[in-house]
Amino acid sequence: MGRIAQEREGEVKRREDAVIHRENELFEKQKKIKERRQDVEQKRKKMQREMDEWRRTQESQRRDFEEQRGEISSDMEKQAEEHHEALKGIKKSKEGIELSVRQKRNQLEKELNEIIRLTREGEEQLKEKDLRIL
Repeated sequence: MGRIAQEREGEVKRREDAVIHRENELFEKQKKIKERRQDVEQKRKKMQREMDEWRRTQESQRRDFEEQRGEISSDMEKQAEEHHEALKGIKKSKEGIELSVRQKRNQLEKELNEIIRLTREGEEQLKEKDLRIL
């Protein structure tokens, strides 16, 4: 019986060692899994921070674009209004010049007609004098 007891004790010892070995392997696997999960979580958090930064950058660029587009639109409207005002000024100036030319032409025509009338009267007076003299 001593030998059977020793064999059983040896078998029990081997089984205990095998269980301890399996527990150690399991502990190591669980440790690796935990480390991988932590790595994955760190990478996920890093990616989330990068995505948040990218979104903030995109939003900032969109706001800048909208602001610049508004400024350009405002500048274009201002330039269009200035151009319109300049055209109105040119049109007024043109109308003023045309009016001045018409007035001057009418005045010159009146003076020319007066000169023609006076010339005719003078010629008629000369003819009358010449007829009287004869």
